[in-house]
Amino acid sequence: MYAPAEGAVFATLDGEPEVEIGARRWGLAGLGNHVGIEVAPGEFLFVGHLQPGTVAVEVGDRVAAGQLLGRVGNSGNSSEPHVHLHLQDSPRQWFGEGIPFHFHGYRHAGRLIERGMPRGGRGRGEYRGELIEHAGAGVAAGGG
Repeated sequence: MYAPAEGAVFATLDGEPEVEIGARRWGLAGLGNHVGIEVAPGEFLFVGHLQPGTVAVEVGDRVAAGQLLGRVGNSGNSSEPHVHLHLQDSPRQWFGEGIPFHFHGYRHAGRLIERGMPRGGRGRGEYRGELIEHAGAGVAAGGG
């Protein structure tokens, strides 16, 4: 997983075990192995569910957009490998108000999306998030 934005690393956790695929791990496991980045004053981005032993940054580091943070995994409250991103107004994991944010230059269901907010959530006891993929450099700016 690469940093989606530049900023200052304010939190990291590494060493939480991977959850067996399909087995849910609830409780306070939360994001599992993660990185927290302050991307603007009062805006804190969390990147979670990373593989143990792969977190590549430390608290106090300054990261650039596109810099390696760690490998996507299945740690924390997770039933399958994925990356969890959320933006909030507090550096405290469970005590912030969510802030909407947009993705740029991605594909969903074969369609190029220049700017959007992929949908996710739970329904009927299952996670139902949209599967998206990076469309390549320069796409959001009008390139290929």
